[in-house]
Amino acid sequence: CHATEDLEKVKDAFARVVGNPRLFDEKLRITRAYGHFGNRIDVLEIRINSEREISCPVYILRKLMDSGEIVENSIQLRIDKQMAYLGLLRPASRDPIFIKYVFNLWGKPLNKDLLNEWIDKHIRKYGEHDESLLLRT
Repeated sequence: CHATEDLEKVKDAFARVVGNPRLFDEKLRITRAYGHFGNRIDVLEIRINSEREISCPVYILRKLMDSGEIVENSIQLRIDKQMAYLGLLRPASRDPIFIKYVFNLWGKPLNKDLLNEWIDKHIRKYGEHDESLLLRT
């Protein structure tokens, strides 16, 4: 969140992406950093380690996987902050909400086939996320 942005609005957009108000409230960390010219940047971060807690992020991964970038054992997605605030899920290239999914694949290289397999297993185990709650595609 840059100094020119409203932190509360950015938090609202980020909360929509997380999709779980309890999880958002419990795990949100805000770290203050400063840019080249001394401008304030607030970094909002949530780390999710429990597979059960990631239903909305799995929904996002499935919807935006093709726009993501695979880097080693992770896939990185960038979501349009303004659209997320409005409840819409859109990829972005500039000033996004950045999501990084890291997978422990025991030495296997990550690829889209493994991601689809993991998503299918997760949905079978925990059910489908109700996408109508927070974000629309």
